[in-house]
Amino acid sequence: MGSRLTRRQLIRGAITLAALGPLAAACAPAPQPTPTPKPAEKPAENPAQPTPTATPAPAAKPAEKPAQPTPTPAAVAKVRDVPRNRTLVLIWGGREGRYIDHDLWNPYAIGANHQNGPGIFYEPLAFYSAFADKMIPWLAESWQYSPDYKQLEITLRPGITWSDGVPFSAEDVAFTLNTLRDLGPQVRWGVDVQQFVEEARAVSDRKVVVRFKVPAPRFFYFMSYKFDIGVYIVPKHIFQGQDWTKFTHFDLAKGWPVTTGPW
Repeated sequence: MGSRLTRRQLIRGAITLAALGPLAAACAPAPQPTPTPKPAEKPAENPAQPTPTATPAPAAKPAEKPAQPTPTPAAVAKVRDVPRNRTLVLIWGGREGRYIDHDLWNPYAIGANHQNGPGIFYEPLAFYSAFADKMIPWLAESWQYSPDYKQLEITLRPGITWSDGVPFSAEDVAFTLNTLRDLGPQVRWGVDVQQFVEEARAVSDRKVVVRFKVPAPRFFYFMSYKFDIGVYIVPKHIFQGQDWTKFTHFDLAKGWPVTTGPW
C-alpha cells in the first residue's frame, strides 16, 4: 500500500502548481485569432438590358385662347353700300372641263349653259308669261307672218342700245340668225335654225324679214324666251369675225360682255 501524503506535502504541491501556471501560460503558443467570416460575394450584375424606348410625354395642352372681346361697331369693317338695282351676284362652277363659267358669255359655244346667266343677260325679242298665258313683246315691238307662214316680219322697239352705247338694230337680229344657219351643228341652236331659215335680212334699222325653207308658223315661239330657253340676239359689232365655237365674249378691258339689259 502507498504511503499517505502529509499535509505539509499537499501544501507544497499546491504552491508549486500555482507557480508553474503562469509560466506554462507564457510558454504556450499564442492563440490564433478567430477568423472573421468573409462577407458573401455580391452576385454578378445582370447583363446590360436594352434600354426601353421612352414613351413620349403627352403634348402639352395648348393654352386656351382668352376670350376675345366683342368688337364694337366702330371696329367692324364697313361694307360698301351698293344699290340693289346695280348689283348682280352669280355663283356656279365649271362645265364639262371646257370653261370657267364666269368667263363664258357666248351663249352659242358648245358647253355654254343657258341657266348660268345668258337667259337674263341677253334680252329676248319677246317672252312667254306662264302667269298671263300670253306672249309679251320685249326687244321686238311686233311680229307678223305671211299667209303661207314662209316669211316673218319683226319690228323692233325704238331707242334700245347695247351697254357700250351702240344702237341695237335689225342688223343684229339678221346677223344672229344667218350665222346660226351657217354654223349649224358647230354651235347651240345651229341645227334648229339651219333646218328652217333660208335667209334673214334687215330692211331698215328696226325691221327684219326672215324667209323660211318651209312653212314655220311656230318659229317666233322658238326665238322667244319660254321658261328658260330661246334664241339670244348677239351684238353684230362684237361677234362678227369671231370663231363662235371658241369666242367667250369676255374681256373686261374691252368692256365685254355687252348687253341690252340692266346687268
